[in-house]
Amino acid sequence: PAVDPGDLADLTDGRLVLRGHRPIRGAAVDSRRVTPGRLFVALPGERTDGHRFLGEALARGAAGLLVRSDWPLEAETLRAAEVAGATICAVADPLHGLHALAAAWRRRFDLLVVGVTGSIAKTSTKEAVATVLGRRFRTLKNPGNLNNEIGLPLTVLGLGPEHEIAVLEMGMYVGGEIADLARIAQPRIGVVTAVQEVHLSRIGSLDAIEAAKAELVEALPAASEGGVAILNADDPRVARMAGRTPAAIWTYGFDPAAAVTARAVRSLGFEGMVFDLVVGG
Repeated sequence: PAVDPGDLADLTDGRLVLRGHRPIRGAAVDSRRVTPGRLFVALPGERTDGHRFLGEALARGAAGLLVRSDWPLEAETLRAAEVAGATICAVADPLHGLHALAAAWRRRFDLLVVGVTGSIAKTSTKEAVATVLGRRFRTLKNPGNLNNEIGLPLTVLGLGPEHEIAVLEMGMYVGGEIADLARIAQPRIGVVTAVQEVHLSRIGSLDAIEAAKAELVEALPAASEGGVAILNADDPRVARMAGRTPAAIWTYGFDPAAAVTARAVRSLGFEGMVFDLVVGG
């Protein structure tokens, strides 16, 4: 499956500047990471602007360019895109266009999505979950810690019919960001690891961090529709998120009341650790 060039404007609420003939599959925001067939999304960066690298993206095989409406396109870029059979779509905000495209792409697939968030241990938890599920299912996961408003939609655009499960880490700096990521990913299972004073200077308070992390479980479907929230019973702020979601609740931790717990934990140094896993007694 791929995005038809003629659909790109509708999916991103944009305007076709040039309609190419090449189907689009996947996206990149760094021109050095463009591979043939991908959409290059031109975003502003800390030191430069992606619009300055449109020619390089086309030279690397981009099948489409998503650009800002007010960016003056050079005649050379238009000629290069036409020769390459690439599509150029202009939008008010390329980041919002990327989000809309990723959300539309996600809707094409009927698969289980597991969302993972928390102040600490997001990446290691995502890796562990994906490793276990990957023994039985064809599983997609965020590369590294690409968990933000750019990394997650790029990961979602890597979904294909071969995937059965996606395990997606979700990070945030301010409130509302995880809700946006959940709208794109549509998770059915949500894992929350911890609420701690990380990014406190940006978000303002521990209560605000708790509310932001809870956006994942608030976005889950109801228990009757298969929604499951997996909460750390050892963190009171996480445990009380059970009251903020329509999903079924599974708790984990060292608390004996947790649904999933561990006992007889022993460290093996560099070899890891061993323990007895206790589920349902």
